[in-house]
Amino acid sequence: MSNSWIQDVSTEYLGITRSLDNWGFGFLMYHLSVKGIEVRDRPGDPQATFDSQDFAAGLSVAYRLWHDLTFGITGKFYYQNIYQDDATGYGMDVGVSYVPDIAGFSAGFSLTNLGSMNPLVVYPTELPGIARAGVGYIGAFSDADVDFALSTSIAKLLKGDEVHLQVGGEITYIGLISVRAGYQTGYDNRTGISAGLGLTYTDLHFDYAFTPFQREFGFAHAVSLSIDL
Repeated sequence: MSNSWIQDVSTEYLGITRSLDNWGFGFLMYHLSVKGIEVRDRPGDPQATFDSQDFAAGLSVAYRLWHDLTFGITGKFYYQNIYQDDATGYGMDVGVSYVPDIAGFSAGFSLTNLGSMNPLVVYPTELPGIARAGVGYIGAFSDADVDFALSTSIAKLLKGDEVHLQVGGEITYIGLISVRAGYQTGYDNRTGISAGLGLTYTDLHFDYAFTPFQREFGFAHAVSLSIDL
């Protein structure tokens, strides 16, 4: 996945998952960069520019406790570089998913970014720990060859009072073309609205998302490619 964010911020993500009986395994790599940061020690034109880098890699394991309840955990390594300084750290994510005997319904809860970083020069970067809970429903209009999905979740920062409500929906025609829309609250510079498009061909899945921002922040574009092996 590649995400062209605002203000020359970009992210790239690679994930691989594999299931075996009641077990699931995964590997991830995540990279964030901010390009063209200006260096100054006096007013005027910058003397140079540099890029800021954040990197994370993780291993995941999940186990189906019962036929409708699954627990998972991810251990992660973090690396951060800003100008001539860098720092490392470790963290983890934990989560549980519940799929009851009600066709189409599911629910989940997760805690992410639990851990700490070494100091960067003097002060360590504080990981954005988040608690999130949500429910979803998948259904179909069989007569029209149309599937649909609805989901809603609430996310709260573990340190602070910031809370976000997130709602999303998807409509898929004959399993090939998907149209998506979402809305989330609690962000000062976002309109709250996002939209997306998905295309599926055999085992290939292409997805695109568009997020507009307020004021002069512009737009963000995310593109992802998934392959079922």
